[in-house]
Amino acid sequence: MIQITNQMDRIPMSILSQIMKLNKIMKVSKKTHKVRSKTNFMQSIDNQDIDVNTTEEEEEEEEAQTELEAISEENLRRSTRQPQISDRLQSYREQTGKNYSQKHYRAIKYNLQEARVIAMIMLYQRDNTYAIEYANVTTFSLKTAIKKFGKLAKKAAHKEMKQLDDRNCWEAIHPEDLEEIERKRALRTIFFITQKSNGDIKGRTCADGSVQRNWIGREEVSSPTVARESIILTGMIEAYERRDVGTCDIPNAFVQTNLDERDKDGNRTIMKLDGPLVEILCEIDPRYHKYVVYEKGQKVLYVHLIKALYGMLVSAMLFYKKLKQDLIDYGFEINPYDPCVANKIVNGKQLTITWHVDDLKVSHMQPSVVTEFMDWVKKMYGQIGEVKITRGKVHEYLGMKLIYNSDGSMTIDMSDYIQSMIDAFPIKYLEGKSVSSPWNDNLFKVDEHSKEVNCPEGVAMTVLMRLRTYLQL
Repeated sequence: MIQITNQMDRIPMSILSQIMKLNKIMKVSKKTHKVRSKTNFMQSIDNQDIDVNTTEEEEEEEEAQTELEAISEENLRRSTRQPQISDRLQSYREQTGKNYSQKHYRAIKYNLQEARVIAMIMLYQRDNTYAIEYANVTTFSLKTAIKKFGKLAKKAAHKEMKQLDDRNCWEAIHPEDLEEIERKRALRTIFFITQKSNGDIKGRTCADGSVQRNWIGREEVSSPTVARESIILTGMIEAYERRDVGTCDIPNAFVQTNLDERDKDGNRTIMKLDGPLVEILCEIDPRYHKYVVYEKGQKVLYVHLIKALYGMLVSAMLFYKKLKQDLIDYGFEINPYDPCVANKIVNGKQLTITWHVDDLKVSHMQPSVVTEFMDWVKKMYGQIGEVKITRGKVHEYLGMKLIYNSDGSMTIDMSDYIQSMIDAFPIKYLEGKSVSSPWNDNLFKVDEHSKEVNCPEGVAMTVLMRLRTYLQL
């Protein structure tokens, strides 16, 4: 028996009231909203145009096609620009007949004034330091964190970079030793500082793998994850058989995964570090000094990646292959219907494991067998961090609270997850009169009687200078 807490009487009234409020705000007819917003926008266009490509899924394209025919042909035309795809992906399409990520492209017209303002906003978002608050964790860019926390932020960044250096995640390389294509494909380093609700400050390093989409096909990086149905079905079996259940989180999973020295095209994976990160690495190990160069007046260090980092497209797939092979070597047999479910017979009973990237759930009738498996996980993956293990009748797993009841049933409770979404939802910005489109005649008008925006002086000056520059073009 399984009980899922989606019934009205199982969710606290405080959460229900907020959900109803959100639903009231967000409720709008998709068709009406889509057509009205496009019609209103198109009516604002003058004769001076700039083409900007936007994509739309095939399903929405077919659904809205009849309504869009009412829009004047002079205000809507097809773009001749086509998305670029890699030679490898094109070859795959020709061999298999499959065409992933195929989308329709439409050209929407903006007048010159609108385009200038949009460009200004895009540049401001690209260059400005940021701070994001979500689910009791505040995230800062390194520059912002150093201004806010000073030595604490530098200490957290130093600790993070030292851990990666100690784990031999990369090798420094001089730019002269790089192939031209390797230099062009160098991944940008994304580093940020997080502050948890308890005040702890921690550094995080990622690689900007988004550019890899230009030469790596989706079929090469799509990593499987456990199906929702598999979690529920294995949970029902675990509850009915009164199994002992354990969950664990593998630390630094990707960093424990080796990258191929060269890809299929014979190129190495190169990452580019700049600014304060270069200085921190040189403080950790002076040998990096001889590899530092200057680009546009800024210190730059190129490294050849040996380990997978978060953000790279191939990281999840490489770790999946490693974990899968380790489980097979341990004696598990992968389920033919779900590649993230595996079973092994131990003492005449079934040992079952399900996993989602680095989050594992394991069960067996005998607690000692679960303990033995957890010890194996710690031995295999706990060398560079603590494997966080949970045992008992209640488990937090993939946003769900799995509760194994004494009567042989299982309860899936997501109230806490729903509450966290509500807390993070910017409801205060959506209250007020509903509109069919974010655009109106007052978009570019200034209300002289409006309240002043509480904006840092540096940010305000940056925006004003850019606005002045664009208006003078």
